[in-house]
Amino acid sequence: MTDAELEGWMEYEKYPASIRERIRQFAKHSVSCYKVTGEHLFHPFDSENLLEVLLNMERYLIDSNVPASIRDATKPANRDKAFIIGYTFMDEQDNLDNAVLRHDNCNNNLFGFGIYRK
Repeated sequence: MTDAELEGWMEYEKYPASIRERIRQFAKHSVSCYKVTGEHLFHPFDSENLLEVLLNMERYLIDSNVPASIRDATKPANRDKAFIIGYTFMDEQDNLDNAVLRHDNCNNNLFGFGIYRK
């Protein structure tokens, strides 16, 4: 999705200005959606197949009992390693934004998973 398409979509959806900046920040990160069978589904913010990226990296699961382990993802030596934030970690954090986003992670190696049900 181009910047112009994103702006047009937000205008069409009538998002208030207070939410638009957060959407712009979110749109900088790729999102991939899959069926339970593994079939890759289209998503407007999908810029790469993240499962393919993830499967080609050494993977580590962030443990909810050791939340400081998320800082390991920011280390230059771990640039080519994937750090997975599972549902349990996300669910047990009192302040998920603070737990995940307070770290300057220019490695782009944090992956989150969730299940969407209609």
